[in-house]
Amino acid sequence: MDPPQVHIDQYRSPDTSNETKRSDRGKTFRIRAVPIAWDSNRLASFLRDSTDDTHPTVLSLAPEIHGRTQTATATFLRVPSLPRGVKAWRIPLPAGDQLQNKRQKSIELDGDFLGVTTLYHPPPHEHQTDIVAISGIGGHAFGSFKERGGDYMWLRDGLADDLTTARIMIYGYKSTIPNSKSMQTLADLALSFYTSLESLIGDEDPKPIVFIAHSLGGLIVKQALAELAKSENDIHMELIQAVHGLVFFGVPNDGMDIKSLIPMAGDGPNRSLIESLSSSNSQMLRTLHQEFHDILGPETVLVTQASAINCRRWETGSAYICPISRNHSDMVKFEEEDEEYEKVRGRIRNIVRKAKIHPPVYDIRSRVIYDNTYSSHAQLVVRTNQLADTQNTLTQVHNGVTGVSHTQKPEDGSHQEVKDAFLRSLGFSRIDDRYHAIDAAHPGTCEWLFETPSFQKWRNRDELELNNGVLWIKGKPGAGKSTLMKHILHWCENPDHFKPQLIVRYFFNARGVSEEKSVLGMLRSMLIQLLTEDSTIFDNFFQMFKQRDMNKQDWVWEVAPLTNFILELAKKKASRPMVVLIDALDECDESDVRLVVDFLENLSCHATYSGFELRICLSSRHYPNITMNKMVQLIVETDLGHENDISTYIKAKLRVQDDGIQEKVQKKADGIFMWTVLVVSILNKEFDQGCREILEKTLEDVPGDLEEVFANLLLEHGKADPEAALMFQWVLFSQKLLKPQELFLATQMGLSPDSNGVWDHSKYTLDYIKRRIVAISKGLIEVRSGGDNDDSYVQFIHLSVKDFLSRNNRLQALDPTIGQEPVRLSHRRLWRICWDSINRFHAQNADFSNDDPYFESQLSSPFIKYAASFLFDHANWGISDQQKGSGGWFQNPFKPRNQDASKEDLEKWLNEHKTWYQLWQRSPRYQSGLSFQLDVSEGIVYVFSAGGYVRLLRALLKRRSVDVRAQSDYHGTPIHAASYFGRIDIAQTLIGAGVDVNAQGGRYGTPLQAASTGGNKDLVQLLLDADADVKARGGRYGGALQAASFNGKRDIVQLLLQAGADLNAVGDEYGTALYSAAYSGHIDTALLLLDEGADVNTQGGKFGNALQAASRKGAQDIAELLLTAGADVNAQGGKYNTALQAASIDEMEIVKVLLDAGADVNAQGGHYGNALQAACYHRAADIVPLLLAAGADVNAKGTYGTPLQAATQSAGVFGGEIVKQLLLDAGAVQDAASSRGKVGGRKKVKPLVLNK
Repeated sequence: MDPPQVHIDQYRSPDTSNETKRSDRGKTFRIRAVPIAWDSNRLASFLRDSTDDTHPTVLSLAPEIHGRTQTATATFLRVPSLPRGVKAWRIPLPAGDQLQNKRQKSIELDGDFLGVTTLYHPPPHEHQTDIVAISGIGGHAFGSFKERGGDYMWLRDGLADDLTTARIMIYGYKSTIPNSKSMQTLADLALSFYTSLESLIGDEDPKPIVFIAHSLGGLIVKQALAELAKSENDIHMELIQAVHGLVFFGVPNDGMDIKSLIPMAGDGPNRSLIESLSSSNSQMLRTLHQEFHDILGPETVLVTQASAINCRRWETGSAYICPISRNHSDMVKFEEEDEEYEKVRGRIRNIVRKAKIHPPVYDIRSRVIYDNTYSSHAQLVVRTNQLADTQNTLTQVHNGVTGVSHTQKPEDGSHQEVKDAFLRSLGFSRIDDRYHAIDAAHPGTCEWLFETPSFQKWRNRDELELNNGVLWIKGKPGAGKSTLMKHILHWCENPDHFKPQLIVRYFFNARGVSEEKSVLGMLRSMLIQLLTEDSTIFDNFFQMFKQRDMNKQDWVWEVAPLTNFILELAKKKASRPMVVLIDALDECDESDVRLVVDFLENLSCHATYSGFELRICLSSRHYPNITMNKMVQLIVETDLGHENDISTYIKAKLRVQDDGIQEKVQKKADGIFMWTVLVVSILNKEFDQGCREILEKTLEDVPGDLEEVFANLLLEHGKADPEAALMFQWVLFSQKLLKPQELFLATQMGLSPDSNGVWDHSKYTLDYIKRRIVAISKGLIEVRSGGDNDDSYVQFIHLSVKDFLSRNNRLQALDPTIGQEPVRLSHRRLWRICWDSINRFHAQNADFSNDDPYFESQLSSPFIKYAASFLFDHANWGISDQQKGSGGWFQNPFKPRNQDASKEDLEKWLNEHKTWYQLWQRSPRYQSGLSFQLDVSEGIVYVFSAGGYVRLLRALLKRRSVDVRAQSDYHGTPIHAASYFGRIDIAQTLIGAGVDVNAQGGRYGTPLQAASTGGNKDLVQLLLDADADVKARGGRYGGALQAASFNGKRDIVQLLLQAGADLNAVGDEYGTALYSAAYSGHIDTALLLLDEGADVNTQGGKFGNALQAASRKGAQDIAELLLTAGADVNAQGGKYNTALQAASIDEMEIVKVLLDAGADVNAQGGHYGNALQAACYHRAADIVPLLLAAGADVNAKGTYGTPLQAATQSAGVFGGEIVKQLLLDAGAVQDAASSRGKVGGRKKVKPLVLNK
């Protein structure tokens, strides 16, 4: 069907707001309800086809907060205006797009921007923060933040580029003063505001929220927070918990002069709102002031004293003020390259960085903000102060560590903040779960261990030349090794046993998340403990890793650097003796076991050689082929003390007091504590049922082998319980730790065709479900609590249960239908349950897509989220390698066989299965970045490639209808995605299908650059073997060599150089490979590049050259290396013109290095004009004396006037008065004029005028 034609000359502009009253040229429209699959080009094409000669330009396109559709902003060369009184213009969608969502019939254009509008949304897996901006009285949600007379809108066009991990939104409300028909009060406006934001709490992991507010908008924010703090609604409590920062521009906290506003309002319904804002007598504002004070708490804010912005009686100090040269109306209007924006951007960026590092938690009941683990709190407030006829905008930065009884010194807070950032980055979910899950030793047991010769040698460091201080505790599965290790830990923590020690422990957990069973997880946990306990170790760690950019990217920790750091502690002797306890080595990933043993052996060798007092104790099953050259060993089950422990337990727990039975139990246990626990439970059950006379017969029938005990429990009378079998399959093959309610409902769904997956709380309480799981599994599945009921999860009681089910056809005995392929057919069964669950959910929620009940459904259908999230995973493992198609459920889009599937075929299928798509689209897997287009079949290939679903991909590629070259906006083609995520099997499959390994597209340009960024060396080699162009340009880094260098992939750098990569090729932002390594602080990579002949003075990149990049990023070791290699210390170019200016912002040690190397202290040019201006602007009180002593001209003119004027306008927070005094003492002239014709370093500003 042809698109509708709309002729723009038949309409007139509506009279709705300041924005819509402007001339048509340059007007920005909002376009809502854009199909989620469309990109900017598709939308622009549709608009061109649907309108008459309007020439649209789409400037932004982002998902709306509900996630079902997208919102765009666009301008038109010829503007499509609306009939008077018409608020929005609807354009019908093409029939195919309507088919995807039967209620989404059209897109909608408007100019009012009421409600929430998303301007930018980062890729889902990079999304870390939400920013919401709200305009002031009489303002326009979008237009208020636009430059005057232009299209540049800093939130959309500037901040989105500067804060790439933040979703940016604006909120619009009716705030015009003349001719207003609104009777809303401030409370009404606040209610509408926070109600519109409730969807932000729909995510499983809500993002920290930062509010930007101008004028009245700030009062709406404050009123909203005050109301939320009073609410007992769960969503409201979560919403206020998510709020991290406030950015206030000219907010009239104590009211405003409303004399000029009253005539505009007249006797209109909004007059009461205007009067409530009066500075002369506003009870409403006084009440709001107190409530807002109660929410924040007095210790969290440090502010200025200016009367017009008065919020606290202790507000004082010009050190917290940064003037912005704007009147009240223009204080939120910035142009491109606007100096005033640079000041604001830095403050906002700092808040967002802190929000990513440590979002605060609010105790709603006590109204006091307190710290989460490793957290602090930050706020930024920008307000106005009217002095004579000049409107000065004051910026206040509030830094404080909350939840303490005193205000920390800024320096301490800054240091702690960085430390907290490292700790949070190193941490991971359930890091201590295994430790807490281990039961404490039974009273009177485990004490024997401390008297054994092996332990005594370890404790006293006897025969150190033979054991290197290593005690390796070995035992059979279920012998009780973990309980012993926990007991040893408690013993070591007793100061009576050891002098003060650094105690580091890690308990591997094969049943936990991936980090819990990996060597990387062990290293990260060890580092957290070391950095927390010893400030000296943290200082050393900071020096090694400080070049990591907290503002731009997540930290990706790797095994090698963390291993090397801990080894260095042993080489250089840490400040205190150290004890390292590592439990359950056998629960570590099989591929990592040797790495752990080698690491611990190297650690012990380095300690012995350097004389460092180190003790290492590890436990594991018996490994016949893995050992250490030097250690002392203890075998648990053969020690008499362990036998006595079993006897003690039997006597305490076995209810029948019969010495003969007790002795038989102990003898048959053969040193296996878990066998003892299970058999004692079985015998007690018989005893409780009055069957004392058959106890001996029962004991005789119980197998002596632990796994045979498991078999007897599960195969009573030789027959398996179907419910137990399915429960075991779920726990064994689930893709995440299941909650008890998820396991229960998933099992019900698989057993009963009548089950609808809905949790009937009146019939099945959570306590009932937990007891049911334990009973059906015969106690082999346990429910562990993660802190509250919602965090409870199920797991096997011991790793030996998993081992039992995984071998000797045990699983087939429980479920005979899985035959000789237990893993594949179990996954297929679980996939079918997921699919049936989604279909049954769809049958009960036909209007799902419009009411967005995904999160509301969790209480009634807890399993549906898992089903949608991991449908692909089970399908991938469940599909046969010989099968064509995708497991049966993706057949429709690819019919008829051996023919290309049409777009209409796929659209029809997606419409029939839209519930799955919409649920999966909101699942954690999709939110990790695995998105795809609805309207082309290649989107499915992209998902399979990025997600690693190689078996589904192979089945799909057996059909002719698949295009493997399709592009996505972020990663490019499927081969790009596979390369970035390190999916070597996927890449091999795609290359075999004929993909172009040199295709350009996505963020990283080429598959080779994507693989070099991701860091999989084998995949890089695969691409090179497939003739990937090693010199191809483009992408984020400019080339594969720069990507590998920036990310510190030294082995890949070597590989690329051997393949002919251009060592001195220059990209855009990241310059040469050497520049990239210097920028990111990877000295090993920089050394390699220099050894290979890299030109140390090649110009290019944001900062001009490698030395400037190292100087700005604080990589002192690399700066020294480059200077030694012949870098020109006075080379000019880039943002800061010289390395000295780049370092003078905040890198004192590098400044010293550069000055010693002959840097010209008075070189002019660059962002600040000269080095002294950079230091003064950032109030670097430690750097300014160095520059002055080196001969810096104290009155040299630059971007901000003189150095003294730069210090006055500073972006810094602390040290301003010190810097000024240093300059004055050095002869600074206080009234010198700026070289740019400014007065006092700032532009002249006009007084505030409100036009009537």
